Amino acid sequence: MRRKGIEEIYEVEWTKKNGENIITINSPNRRLNKDGEHIGSFAVIKDIAELKRVKTALSQREKELIYRAELDTLLAEISTKTINLDITNMDQEIVLILQKICDFFNFDSAVIIKYQEDLRYANESLFSKTHEYIRGHNPNRDKMYAEHNFKIQEGVLPWYLNMIRTLEPFQIADSNNLPPEASDLKEALDKFGSRSIHYFPLVIKEKLSGMLAFQSTLPLELEDFQTKKIKIVSDIIQSILERSLD
Repeated sequence: MRRKGIEEIYEVEWTKKNGENIITINSPNRRLNKDGEHIGSFAVIKDIAELKRVKTALSQREKELIYRAELDTLLAEISTKTINLDITNMDQEIVLILQKICDFFNFDSAVIIKYQEDLRYANESLFSKTHEYIRGHNPNRDKMYAEHNFKIQEGVLPWYLNMIRTLEPFQIADSNNLPPEASDLKEALDKFGSRSIHYFPLVIKEKLSGMLAFQSTLPLELEDFQTKKIKIVSDIIQSILERSLD
């Protein structure tokens, strides 16, 4: 190639004696005699591993900024649409919100549950599943109007009950990493094929009124900024539910 006058710059990956790989950029040049005949060549070789690392980091940062911008756009869309929401369409709109969040974060399902201490029975908590979305289902067809009630007695799922009563969002990124005291919860999650759960409390007057929960069949850990964004969604849903009580 040098004899033909081709002097293209190219990259080469080398393996050092210690097994480490480095990437260099090679800039070849021909050597000619006084008659213009090719007598050899030489090349300037520069290690560009750090440059590659910086470019990769910039690319990842760019992707993160695009992701955050898309998430902010989604939240703005949800918020704007619910400002003047007709309460008669409340159930359908809530399930559509659940669908959008599941699609964006790759959750498999979402559920809204009302919570209250069951005053008829000592040491019992009453839960009512009011809205649910499962990926792959038609939200217009599958929205839930009838409440599905279930009870949890004190002493059953104690770790879970203590966590939801903190009134703070929490996540189970991987049910296999639950502490021993949550073994009964892991058993319940395994039964339903849930590997990760993300809880967001719904609070009225500093009291737990319910929860918004997202489930995945795979391990899934949210970053802090993602948790904060979904908390905004739970606040929007809480606002819709409060308006329905007026």
